[in-house]
Amino acid sequence: MPNIDKADSKDLKRLVFDDLITEKRASQDRIVEAYTRTRKKGSCLIYIAQYFLGPSDVPMGIRLNSNYVVLKRHNNLNDFVRVIQGNYNRGLSKEQILKLYHSIMDPSKLNFLMIDIDHPEMYYRKNWDEVVEIESL
Repeated sequence: MPNIDKADSKDLKRLVFDDLITEKRASQDRIVEAYTRTRKKGSCLIYIAQYFLGPSDVPMGIRLNSNYVVLKRHNNLNDFVRVIQGNYNRGLSKEQILKLYHSIMDPSKLNFLMIDIDHPEMYYRKNWDEVVEIESL
């Protein structure tokens, strides 16, 4: 990872962190720092993880500094409910969260839930652009 203080802004345009959840705490702290400090430099940071919750969960600093969250099909529906209830809930009941899941995910595993933190009117989306109407759940 480039040194944030010394890097030219063009070196910080896009940074992708892929499946680094098992990295040591010091490495994760540097990634969280990058998420916090490079947003003002016009950077696009992407953190890819197979598990959102668990012993090696996505660090809170990354969750708090993300504008978009993409969740794919979960093997454990309780984990999906916990992710939404604990981090991205807009007043949905557990039953509504389960309906949200089933309305988006398909057996082919291609669809995903996108959460748009910056645009409340489009907060929950099926894939990139189909807004989910909460009232219809």
